[in-house]
Formats: sequence, C-alpha cells, structure tokens
Amino acid sequence: MLDSLSTQAPLPTPFSLELGRRIRRARTAHGWSQAQLAEAVHMRRPSLTLMENGRMLPDIVTLLLIAGYLQQPLTALLPEPVQDAQMQEDATLEELQLLLQFRRIRSKTFQQLVIQQVRAVANYERSLEEQSGEE
Repeated sequence: MLDSLSTQAPLPTPFSLELGRRIRRARTAHGWSQAQLAEAVHMRRPSLTLMENGRMLPDIVTLLLIAGYLQQPLTALLPEPVQDAQMQEDATLEELQLLLQFRRIRSKTFQQLVIQQVRAVANYERSLEEQSGEE
C-alpha cells in the first residue's frame, strides 16, 4: 500500500480508498452527514464524496480538521501500513506487543474496557510518581 503513495499514481489507489473508508466510518460513527462534515471543514460536499470514494486526497490541514471535528486521533484515519511504519519507528517492544494483543479483541465493548484499564494503570502510576516526588 505504501507504493500507492506516489503523487503520480492515478486515483483511486489502495491508500486513497482505505483513507476514504476510514473517514466515512469515523463520520458515520460520529453521526454526521457528509454535508455537516463538509461545512465544518470548509469544503464542498461533492469534494468530501470524492475523498470518501478514494478519488481525491485531502491536504494535511483538511485531514487534521476532519480528525478534530470527528474527535479522532489523526492516526485513526491513516491506513494501517502508514500507522505501522510510524509506530515501528517510535514504539518499544512492549508497546508493539500490547497493540498486537489489542487488535485480537473484536468486541468494541471489550476494547473500551481494555483502554479504561490501561488508562487507570497509567494514572495510578503517575499518582505514585507524584507522591514519591513530594516526599
């Protein structure tokens, strides 16, 4: 899929199709119509349709606006090979192992439960660090 990132490749490409699917999925999960999202990010609805169908790529500012209005991290909109490439650069082995196990969970309810548990552990660890720093 990274091969389809060329600016010379005719659209749609596997990358543009997956990006469009992710934008559409985030928009519908947020309960917004194409018209609502297009208005929020200052673009025409037909342009958003082209984008969701992989026939147009957003610029980075538009992608940031879409992610922000749909309350999604930017990386949630990016196709996995791009996410994986970025993660592999930054992630520790433990983080990659956690991600691999998380991806095996199919239930959204269980995924949210895992996120809440990891957040609670991180907050607890931070509070212990803050307490030890006060002494």
